[in-house]
Amino acid sequence: MQINDSIKDISVKLKRIYRDLHQIPELAFEEHRTAEYIKRTLEEENFSNIHSEIGGTGVTATIGKGEPIVAIRADMDALPIEEETNLPYSSKHIGMMHACGHDAHMTAVLGAGMVLKHEINELPGAIKFIFQPAEETPPGGAQEMIKANILNKELKTILALHTEPHLPSGTIGVKDGAIMAAADMFTIKLIGSGGHGAMPHQTRDVIVAGSYLVQAIQTVISRMVNPLQPAVVTVGSFNAGTKANIIAGKAELKGTVRTLDPKLRESMPKLIDQVINGVCNSYGVQYTFNYDWGYPPVINDSTAVKTLREAAKKTIGIENVINVDSPSMGGEDFSYYLERIPGVYFYLGVGKRNQTDIKPWHHPCYQIDEEALLVGAEVLAQTTMDVLRRENSGS
Repeated sequence: MQINDSIKDISVKLKRIYRDLHQIPELAFEEHRTAEYIKRTLEEENFSNIHSEIGGTGVTATIGKGEPIVAIRADMDALPIEEETNLPYSSKHIGMMHACGHDAHMTAVLGAGMVLKHEINELPGAIKFIFQPAEETPPGGAQEMIKANILNKELKTILALHTEPHLPSGTIGVKDGAIMAAADMFTIKLIGSGGHGAMPHQTRDVIVAGSYLVQAIQTVISRMVNPLQPAVVTVGSFNAGTKANIIAGKAELKGTVRTLDPKLRESMPKLIDQVINGVCNSYGVQYTFNYDWGYPPVINDSTAVKTLREAAKKTIGIENVINVDSPSMGGEDFSYYLERIPGVYFYLGVGKRNQTDIKPWHHPCYQIDEEALLVGAEVLAQTTMDVLRRENSGS
């Protein structure tokens, strides 16, 4: 099977699909036009067992014979960002944009399917394609898809990719083990006693207590966690007060916790609560503390990573396979699939070569090099073929 030749044959089609999807971004569980576009494309390409409205707006399809052995997943949702790229195919939906590359993910997965579909007689097994809603918004769409029983017991490996603008187009980034962190959230409500700004002694000022608390929470990482274990605590929202001369009696703080180690993750609520309790006692204010468990860490399987590396070596060359040294503290609900099936999540380099002003994920000017779509499809297709052959040979 000549993956490279097949990719070249569909390159124009893939770029058109990408631009179509880029223009119709939709938020979590609202991906109706996107799902319809995906479904229509799958039908046009003669995929089988096409199902829609799974877990909300999810879509699945298969190719090959028998029960699927490999699954390939793409996320579909966009972000509430007004696009500022000025591209001729910019978002047509006001206040929404594919600023994280999910349009590219869908395109690359469709491309891999098209290549594999053309070689269906050579496939020693079946493949499932998963188009999932709501990755950007916890609790996410992966759990809803899983609850809908899309993961059949014969699945041996699951694959996914994510665009990475800081890697040049034509490359991929791979890491064994943990590649992304668990992403949990918390809310702290402070209850004091408000009053006149000129008479603070008659109040219990939650702004003063909250301001100290924002700093004190950082000591959880600097003094209560092993410095060799990566962890992040960020307070991203602090709301209190209504007027300059009124001391606030209520405040709300919201934040996120990122960890890689499951045991450390379990300990974080207790550690944070200890700090909150100490600060609030010092300032004489009451509090409530709610901790919301988000996505688990994304942990790649070593065998799947090895297969991906070898597949990428065949298609794009070993010099274009970049070893990712450190995991990202970002989160991803692909982790829920990896808790059930061995697999690999890798980065697709989409940065335009020689570009100095690189915009990160979630930026209103986020762009990709469209040539990277072919690389993503190519690597996914070759990896899938290699997994099928491995499983068929029994090795």
